[in-house]
Amino acid sequence: MSSNVGPYGWADGHTSSEEEDAIIDLLANEIRRNERAPNRIPVQTGISRMMDTLANRRQCRAMFRLTAEEIHSLHSLLVTSYQLVDTGGISSLEKLGIFLFMMAGGRSTRDANNR
Repeated sequence: MSSNVGPYGWADGHTSSEEEDAIIDLLANEIRRNERAPNRIPVQTGISRMMDTLANRRQCRAMFRLTAEEIHSLHSLLVTSYQLVDTGGISSLEKLGIFLFMMAGGRSTRDANNR
């Protein structure tokens, strides 16, 4: 008498209810075990870091690929012509800084998470 059960469930590709329950339990335990780290508490606020970077000519050019004057000019244009505004506790200048930081170096979202 041959068995209808293969190494990964039934020979026709289906799994039994018990196997499905075991898989779900395994996944649920794995999710619980891999909890995220607590959010980082920044030493410096975003806007204060932005202002410090703008004040340092070399650092500003390295981080944003623009001078402080160019950033302020672009910021004024975006505010007056495109209604860029402060929202959710983030200033419009800080938003521009985040955008420029991401675009200047082709960085990933993960890189911006800690900036």
